Amino acid sequence: MSKETDSMGHPRSKNDMELQQIEDDRAARNERYAEQQRIASGNAALNELDWHKFMSPYDRQIGGNHYIDFQISPFEFIERNKLSYGAGNVIKYICRWKKKGFITDLEKAKHYIELLIELEKQDFMDPATGDKSGDK
Repeated sequence: MSKETDSMGHPRSKNDMELQQIEDDRAARNERYAEQQRIASGNAALNELDWHKFMSPYDRQIGGNHYIDFQISPFEFIERNKLSYGAGNVIKYICRWKKKGFITDLEKAKHYIELLIELEKQDFMDPATGDKSGDK
């Protein structure tokens, strides 16, 4: 099986290949991180209970498990896509609402969207006329 085909030999989509690359990168990153930690600690054998200590910070979560099942963490997605603080918070709250804050997280996401809309309206205001090109 190549990276361009699935186990049945069918072509994989670009999105599937990108997700596979993210998973491969994560696995390689964890292996490198674990090896560095083993060397630093002088511990050649890795106890299963200690594995979380040797995982990359991108692949573990402290204070809950509401992001664990995602293929890519909201933090990593936000950073890789260079999103603003407000847009990043929208992503964070939308990702976790069913597992953590429920309606409160949806309200928070909505609030950040409203803030982003307000900023966009201010950015597009014509100083001479006060007209906002975002309003149609």
